[in-house]
Amino acid sequence: MDAGLIDTRNNNYVPVLSDLATAVTSKTKAIVVSTPNNPTGTVYDRDVLAGIAELAIDRDLWIILDERYPAFAHAPHTHDHIVSVNLRARARTLIVNSFSKSLALTGWGIGYLVGPEPVIKQLARYKPIQPPILILLHNMRCFFT
Repeated sequence: MDAGLIDTRNNNYVPVLSDLATAVTSKTKAIVVSTPNNPTGTVYDRDVLAGIAELAIDRDLWIILDERYPAFAHAPHTHDHIVSVNLRARARTLIVNSFSKSLALTGWGIGYLVGPEPVIKQLARYKPIQPPILILLHNMRCFFT
């Protein structure tokens, strides 16, 4: 495996938290989480998400949460947001979402990024964000307060 990546195949595509902790180095800046996952369909449970959140908090890492597939979590699995599992993770979480999956808008790059306001403002300086997206981010600010 490449540095920073962990092999989850032997654990039904769920990260083993000790493996994840071992993969973190002094150069690590963020943990990327994709749940529900494509193409495996794996949904991380609350314990795994809580462990990832604690690791990120303990090691001062960002969490980049890819949430393009929550509509595809089916019973007995449930989709939990990492920020609802551990409220302290909110200050260090960026949520990336896309309408193309849940609304079957194949080929359309329509989505949004939600995160702490200072980070969103900094990112907006580098890539123009359309006004409707800024309104969405402003209205969702309460999610991170």
